[in-house]
Amino acid sequence: MCTLVETVAGAMPEDERNIDASSPSSIGSPANSPGGAVVRLRAGCVVLRSGAGLEGGAPEVLLVSRRRKQNSFTVPAGKYDREVDQDSLAACALRETREEAGVEGELIGDLGWFDGISKKDATKTSTRYFVMRCLRELAAWDEASERERGWFGLGEAEQLLAHNPALVEVLRNAKSASSRVSCGW
Repeated sequence: MCTLVETVAGAMPEDERNIDASSPSSIGSPANSPGGAVVRLRAGCVVLRSGAGLEGGAPEVLLVSRRRKQNSFTVPAGKYDREVDQDSLAACALRETREEAGVEGELIGDLGWFDGISKKDATKTSTRYFVMRCLRELAAWDEASERERGWFGLGEAEQLLAHNPALVEVLRNAKSASSRVSCGW
């Protein structure tokens, strides 16, 4: 049984972001944002499991392959949809992790917001990341034909995410949060 040390907060994105009610997945609009910028909301998870094969049972982190770049990895994350996710960024993070990696689990920490720019269309993004403890891996999942999933030690995961310094920071924050959570691994 987990002892929650971090609170999974911010299930309602309105708590910290000014959401344009006419847009289910963005904040701001050309009419009400500085410079007309729209910010795409996203959510994702850093998924951890007990690394029984690793020295000292250190946690392993789940990475998924990127669709647009071979031999490159990322953490599961994707676009928030107010209707599908029922006004919950935590629900979005769980959904995206299930779709992209075929993993289900429990959220054990909130890593906060990380801002960036989409490489696809140069749109500003704001992603809420959570730490998740893996409870089960699905044999089949939505993006199984498009992505591979793999478990890596934290050091190796940092190296594989070096292409994106923000993800390295997210991973380091997850590592720090996981050391404060007792899950009996």
